[in-house]
Amino acid sequence: MAADGSVTVPLRGLHKMSACRIVLTPGGSGTPAPAVVPWTGSYEATPADLGGKPSFDYSSSAGVGTGDLVLRAGDQAVFDVYAPRDGYSTVVPQASAAVRLGLHGETVTAAPGQPPRLYLVAGNNRVRATADHAAVRSLDVSGAGSTAGTLSYEDASATLAGGARLVDSVYASAGSYIGDLGNSASSTAEFTVDAAKAGRHVLVVHYAHNDRRDNGHAYNTDIMSRTADITVGAAAPVRATFKNT
Repeated sequence: MAADGSVTVPLRGLHKMSACRIVLTPGGSGTPAPAVVPWTGSYEATPADLGGKPSFDYSSSAGVGTGDLVLRAGDQAVFDVYAPRDGYSTVVPQASAAVRLGLHGETVTAAPGQPPRLYLVAGNNRVRATADHAAVRSLDVSGAGSTAGTLSYEDASATLAGGARLVDSVYASAGSYIGDLGNSASSTAEFTVDAAKAGRHVLVVHYAHNDRRDNGHAYNTDIMSRTADITVGAAAPVRATFKNT
């Protein structure tokens, strides 16, 4: 198996009218480490979710030819940026001047020739771009999702109470997940996190649920979202919504 996860199977000596089907199944036990493949994506500015009164400049056919979005004070463009995995990626605004990028409650300035590295979560990320005056063509993203400098804690490291328990699952990253969390007010999972320094951090929770509301018919079912209160130290709890997966 190659580093990118591909498999080459040579087929020799086949009859010219032969037909074949190749089925690959895992052998042995355990879960192989996922292949880390650099990810690239380009998101045009003109179709972004716009705010304020930005203008459009179609004088250039650079990129895919959708033109430039001209941002001024009070304008914004929100990009839906996909990432295949959690981690840091390089984000390059193709712009005529410095652009401010907002993500996870923080804002960084991306000057021309100085692209920042942003932490993207697996799936969709809403990246907000603002500027004093800049013509923006696209937001280009690349990288393998580096996790250098991040911390990860599996379910087994948590202290469980109130009926919350570990449930074995071959689909979980470490072979189990926390189940029955939230069946009572005393149901909790407490993690001890060893942060390198005080300050704001991004917290990413990996979860899955497929709860649905019985609406009396088998089609167009009403999926449900779940909520959980997350408390850090002595701070007030923050309610987070976990959408149906």
